[in-house]
Amino acid sequence: MSTKTKNNSSLASPDFLFPTDLQKTERKINRILLVGSCLTSLYLEAFKGYYPEINFDYIPYNFVSILPETPPVPADQYDLQYVQIPLRTVLSDRVIEGFRLNDPAFAENILHDALNTLDVMLDAALLYNRKHGLLTFVSNFIVPQISTASSLLSQGTEVDLTYMVRRLNMHLAKKISSYKNAYVLGPVRA
Repeated sequence: MSTKTKNNSSLASPDFLFPTDLQKTERKINRILLVGSCLTSLYLEAFKGYYPEINFDYIPYNFVSILPETPPVPADQYDLQYVQIPLRTVLSDRVIEGFRLNDPAFAENILHDALNTLDVMLDAALLYNRKHGLLTFVSNFIVPQISTASSLLSQGTEVDLTYMVRRLNMHLAKKISSYKNAYVLGPVRA
């Protein structure tokens, strides 16, 4: 089996799968902007310890709000920004009423509101990406490892919190694809 390259020459499968002519270009990262919840502030502390040569700036973003018109230093001094939207804000405290999630209408209402909240928060958090073209990586949401449904029959359905978080991740990926120079960090799957 072989594959055609862009100059239309054949490339054997092993050469295609394991290329030997790739090059690595070193690029020093000097400054990163972190925008996100208190979880991101924990990342900030860890990153400072792991990468003391990199300058990090942090803008707290826990609720639907507007970022400052300008970042802490001029946007062109950042190599990239990392954005983390807080799941607890997107889903709201209504998910604490787990017993009500058995009602498909209640679960649908939560998801509908969460998608709208995500849109608003994402639009605000990507201000510097839109204004300055700042390379942006957006964290997806961590999907619960086990189903939160109240019965085996409800696992993976619209009344399961894991389903809602997966839907949010799919929506996030779709929204991010409409931005230039922005990417989702983490897997997106149905």
